[in-house]
Amino acid sequence: MNKLNNQNSTEKSKEIYFHLKGKLMKKYPAESYICIEPETGDYFVGKSAVEVMHKSEKKYPRKQFFIAQLGRMSGLLK
Repeated sequence: MNKLNNQNSTEKSKEIYFHLKGKLMKKYPAESYICIEPETGDYFVGKSAVEVMHKSEKKYPRKQFFIAQLGRMSGLLK
């Protein structure tokens, strides 16, 4: 994935994150993590970054993901 695609994926993931954040903050503790697959908008929530990455990679083994802690933002990972 080139730099432009990474930027687009990050921006799309941020949009998805901010759209979901309020709903997720009501449902999950603030220390929970969310992992977003930007092309589909699918997301996974768990207690740790490792947990959500495992869930994400199981469904989307060759994709890049955006990880955030519900109270903070992290970045694009793969």
